[in-house]
Amino acid sequence: MAAEDGLRSVLRHDLPLTIERGECRLDSFAGALSVSSGDAEPFELSLLGNSPVAIFKLGANWRGDGRKVERVTSGHYIVIAPHGFTQTGHVPHENEPCDDDRYSAFYLHSGQHDDATEPLGFLEHRLAKATRRFQLLGKSLFDCSNMGPLFVDAVPELHTGSNIVWARVGEEREGGWRGANFKPQETTLGSLVDGRQGRFYVRVYDSSKLVDSGEFRYVRDLRDIRINDEPFTPTQVILPGPHGHAATTVSLVGQPGVELQPRLADSAVHATANRDTILVEPHPDADRVACLLPLKRASIEVVLDLPRVWWRLEMEDETPTDWQATPCALTRHRFRQLAMSNASICLRLPTRTRSIRVGLDEEIDRTYRKRSPEDFVTIPLIDFNDYEQLDGQPHDQLTMNARLGDAVIAFLIVTADPLPEILSFECVPLELFLGQPATLRWTTRNANNNGVVIEPDIGRVDTEGASTVSPRHTTKYTLRLNVTGGRDVSSSTTLVVLPRVDPGQPGPTVKCFRGWRPGKGFSQGELRLAGLDSAHAAIHGLRIDKRRRTTHRQNAKIIQELIDAQ
Repeated sequence: MAAEDGLRSVLRHDLPLTIERGECRLDSFAGALSVSSGDAEPFELSLLGNSPVAIFKLGANWRGDGRKVERVTSGHYIVIAPHGFTQTGHVPHENEPCDDDRYSAFYLHSGQHDDATEPLGFLEHRLAKATRRFQLLGKSLFDCSNMGPLFVDAVPELHTGSNIVWARVGEEREGGWRGANFKPQETTLGSLVDGRQGRFYVRVYDSSKLVDSGEFRYVRDLRDIRINDEPFTPTQVILPGPHGHAATTVSLVGQPGVELQPRLADSAVHATANRDTILVEPHPDADRVACLLPLKRASIEVVLDLPRVWWRLEMEDETPTDWQATPCALTRHRFRQLAMSNASICLRLPTRTRSIRVGLDEEIDRTYRKRSPEDFVTIPLIDFNDYEQLDGQPHDQLTMNARLGDAVIAFLIVTADPLPEILSFECVPLELFLGQPATLRWTTRNANNNGVVIEPDIGRVDTEGASTVSPRHTTKYTLRLNVTGGRDVSSSTTLVVLPRVDPGQPGPTVKCFRGWRPGKGFSQGELRLAGLDSAHAAIHGLRIDKRRRTTHRQNAKIIQELIDAQ
């Protein structure tokens, strides 16, 4: 424990405790203490009092000395609780050991937007929440620092409740102004701060104890904070363009004739400062801009979380993709594969954007929320796997959109599956005699295993392969690829089957000057007389002599006999 003006003495049971460098280290939370400091009369202090826990409020990010309070408002706290207490609500960190081995320390952050109905603290003892006991009113600018509001132009006014008897203000930096006690009803903060700029603490007390505390920053010459030439506000959102984010301009505008010249940290590799302007690259690691404003006696930190929107694809058991601001692209088939493997799109939104609506094309009908202000929004792809848009025309392009206020951004494009292609389909040989085998061979691309069919007789086959056939008749084979919602892709080949011809079977005869002789083949007229054409003659294995013009009835009769014999 410590006091602003130094500890003079600390007694427990009338026995003095050791004070070193203005601090007294306690080894137990039990019992009452009698405390004397340089700026107040001795007072009695019980760390636990009637409560089983002790609550200490700290500065931003749990830094600095803690101040004992009775209730939790918004801010950072250390809570001392007995071993065995079960954490609930927003007590997210594991317990730390204490010098008093009967207790443990728990770190607690309570935000202004936390659900007041959620139990806060422990099953054995709920930490009471309270409203702020004072207000700081004045002209302020919004930024994302957790070191108190940023007031400009004039020092803010302190407004307190009627039960507040006195207060204290001082500078929150090592070696800075130690501050002063005052009565809020009689003295203003401005008269005490007296031209100082920087970061300050405020504590308010009733007649016996500290009841609330806070901090604020004050820069007299700062007039505005602008992002891309627009005032930086809690609701501002920077949306990407067709090619992603452009560089973002941050301007710290001083009063006329004053250049504030902010200084960036050495680690700011994606930003550059030039006089009162900071240029931030379109990089997902550059969204937090922290800079120091040099003042006369000190400097203060201004923090801006650029409200840019980013997203990435997260797949189970795989490293997420990089954050990006241009739409991801997936085919329908790949979308369904990832959906069934529990993949999701993760959206990184501005801190103060708590929920968004998401959907396919114009049907933006599903709401997704953050679990905390710093959390991302996770959109499982399986939520959209049964949407009818995915089963529509396969060549249509779909977009998955998010609505933020009045703006709509497309973060995922579902493209058409590539059309199935037949790369080759052939029959070897193309002509054979009855009873001989032939081989069908085929290769395809982008075909569905369940949608490759060869007709007739063969049926469903793999996307590439070979099959042996031995049809009894000339057959036209067709390879067909199914296209969902579209026209099938097909290719055909014809296998000609010739009947086996008996060498002793009768053939055509032709008339010559010596009488009749064997002919080379039947004439077109004889085929017509038998009711056939050239194509049917080939099917039945008949020899044809296209040069002969004569027609003999006995040859037409032979044709009929050969066909009947088959």
